[in-house]
Amino acid sequence: MDGPAPVLFVDDEMDAADLLPDADDANWCRLVVARSTYEAVLALLKEDFAAIVVDVRMPDMLGFELAALIKGLRRTRHVPMLFMTAGGLDERNLLRGYEIGAVDYVDKPINPKILHVKLAAFCELFQKSHALERATSGSQSIAEPAVDISSRRALLGSRLL
Repeated sequence: MDGPAPVLFVDDEMDAADLLPDADDANWCRLVVARSTYEAVLALLKEDFAAIVVDVRMPDMLGFELAALIKGLRRTRHVPMLFMTAGGLDERNLLRGYEIGAVDYVDKPINPKILHVKLAAFCELFQKSHALERATSGSQSIAEPAVDISSRRALLGSRLL
């Protein structure tokens, strides 16, 4: 993956551009905004994300339910997720979010600088892991010659005798 790392921002009320005004300019992340959990699921089917920021209280589905869905899919289960909340979450609900797979919570009103620091770390990890994946996939095809199954069986059989 070249270019800025995609971050999915799921909130029916807030504008992500207001929270991270320098995201696109600084080339460190590309915001993908979903105004509903349905839009979020569609976005997740289209591409991989460096992180997902989810409002706990969405009108069509609770953020916890969306998080459980995301963490239940093999393709998205390892994507870091931050929950946004207007506060008022008790310890039981905080723990519930962490058990589902949230890595952190961000209180509303959100401080853009704090959100930037948190997301920048995930974006950097995303870009580095993709670069490493590209580097190792190219070297594996050169370093590991193709061996057909019959050759492997013959080699294994000669070692067992």
